[in-house]
Amino acid sequence: MPAAPGRIGPGSTADLPCGCRVHDYIQSQGTALAMPCGGKGMCGKCRVRVVRGRLPVTPEDKRIFSEAQLAQGWRLACKAVTREAVEIVVPVQEQQGFSALAAEAADEGALSLAADHDYGLAVDIGTTTLAAALVDCTDGKILATATAVNSQRSFGADVVSRIGAACHGKGKALQKAVRRDLTRLMKQLLKDHPGTAARCRQMAIAANTTMLHLLMGWPCDGLGDWPFHPVSLGGKTYRAQEVLGPQSPLADATVTLLPGMSTYVGADITAGIWQCGLASSDDVSLFVDLGTNGEMVLGNKDQRFIASAPAGPALEGGKLTWGTGSVPGAICGVRIERGRAKVRTIDHAVPVGICGTGILEAMAGLVREGLVDETGKLVEPYFHKGFPLASTLDYQRITLSQQDIREIQMAKSAIRAGIESLIERSGISRQRVHQVFLAGGFGYYLDPQKAAVIGLLPADLAERTTAVGNTSLKGAIGLLTGAVTLEELQAIAAGVEEIVLGNDEAFQRLYIDYLNF
Repeated sequence: MPAAPGRIGPGSTADLPCGCRVHDYIQSQGTALAMPCGGKGMCGKCRVRVVRGRLPVTPEDKRIFSEAQLAQGWRLACKAVTREAVEIVVPVQEQQGFSALAAEAADEGALSLAADHDYGLAVDIGTTTLAAALVDCTDGKILATATAVNSQRSFGADVVSRIGAACHGKGKALQKAVRRDLTRLMKQLLKDHPGTAARCRQMAIAANTTMLHLLMGWPCDGLGDWPFHPVSLGGKTYRAQEVLGPQSPLADATVTLLPGMSTYVGADITAGIWQCGLASSDDVSLFVDLGTNGEMVLGNKDQRFIASAPAGPALEGGKLTWGTGSVPGAICGVRIERGRAKVRTIDHAVPVGICGTGILEAMAGLVREGLVDETGKLVEPYFHKGFPLASTLDYQRITLSQQDIREIQMAKSAIRAGIESLIERSGISRQRVHQVFLAGGFGYYLDPQKAAVIGLLPADLAERTTAVGNTSLKGAIGLLTGAVTLEELQAIAAGVEEIVLGNDEAFQRLYIDYLNF
């Protein structure tokens, strides 16, 4: 008999009936497996293990898994179709938690709900993750925060793949996925703070332009090809049920979508400009969001230039064999000495994979130790088997493979070429760049000097670099508390000049140049 409906948790087993696609069944139970390749069977991230019954081995399985792994029952959920009832287990590494993406909450012990205060929910919808905060709109305190994976990852790791999915009839499914994620986050925050739900009348959402389209169910046809024609860039207020559907836990609330600037530089970056003071300072600053899209802003209160570099999810672990989010057990620090890796994991837990900072430090160590050449080629004997970092609880080797390094090269090169192109095209001298702000969960823990070692950041700007955390969520919080108005955010969004890098000759030239280490 199949398992009763309910969420299939990481590390738990589930009974699947005959005749179902494994990934679709898991998703129907409320769990979204990572699928950066969009279900093409290429990335190997949606792996599950059969513990009872048999699942046919597909050609994609043979390409991803060794003979030993196939014998142990490992399969790709996106390609597996049951021919009999089976029992599977979802690996623990699929569990996601992203503390770096949340804003700082007030001390729980010092909180008390005031009878005459109003409350609100601030939300950041990232391509990879979601973050939310319960806010006292009267005194500006953050009562609590929560984070979760964006389950739209089942349709692809980046905005391009999700735009493609939406344009091929999966728009409703994408909307349902993010609505479900947001509803869970909201219910969690409100349940933990009884009495706030009845007085929670406002909600503010910051997100990139594609995420707003998918949330609202808007057609995505105008987002995929130049010249782009987004339905909206946000900047408007709606009833909660229009945004979250009829099951919204805040039936009487209003939801304001922060305003974006262009198709690929959205409201999350508008929030970052405000939070870091670029629109109010005489000093020139560079703002870089190290997410899937690598959005960046250069300027000050007088002029601001924006651009988006197609970095992809590799620096967040999205396309790496053992890549994972900032979860307990994720390798977050790596030191390579005499050809051997010494690793540090989140919460000092048993290793389950490697997250953004671990990826960066591992690459910096490989470069310093001469274990990869300037072209990114691993030396023998690691070229074919990958460089070993650690072992999981069941003795699987966590490695950085040659293909992983190629993905990292392309991501870091896109970011670096974007930075250099933005400086070159803006006409602003790099000597005038007073400060560099790194936003996002990955940027929060990034060591600028190690980023400079692999060429992700320019060496001359590394010493002027500061991590600023989740400025997208902070912007949504600012709107709820009155620290910034919607009109001020709209003025910030309107006062920019976009530099499109896609067909820019300088960007293409620099991208090739910075592929090397």
